[in-house]
Amino acid sequence: MHCYLRLKHAILEDTPTIKDYNESDWANTPDGASLSIAYSVSLIEALHQRWCVFLNSMEPSDFEKTYFHPERKKYYPIGTTLLLYAWHSNHHLAHLQIATKKEF
Repeated sequence: MHCYLRLKHAILEDTPTIKDYNESDWANTPDGASLSIAYSVSLIEALHQRWCVFLNSMEPSDFEKTYFHPERKKYYPIGTTLLLYAWHSNHHLAHLQIATKKEF
C-alpha cells in the first residue's frame, strides 16, 4: 500500500517527499499481528486491482516523475520504483505461500 500511495503522490504532486515507516512496527500492531492471513490476501488482491487500473491509466511520461525518500536522501522515478516493487511483491507472495503452504 505504501508504494501505491507513493506513486499516486508522485503523479499528483511535484516531487513529493514521502514518509517512511518501520515495517516491523506496522506488522506488530493488533490488526497486523492478530487477524487471519485471509484478510491480508483480500487486501492485496483489492490493492492490486486498483493499482493496475492506476498504472494502466498513466502516460509514458508519468513513469519519469519522481518522489523523494528523505531517509535515503534519494529521488526515485516511478519507472524504477515499479521494477523494485515487482521484485518486492514476489518476495511478499513467497512469504504468503510459505505461511499458507499454497500457491496463489
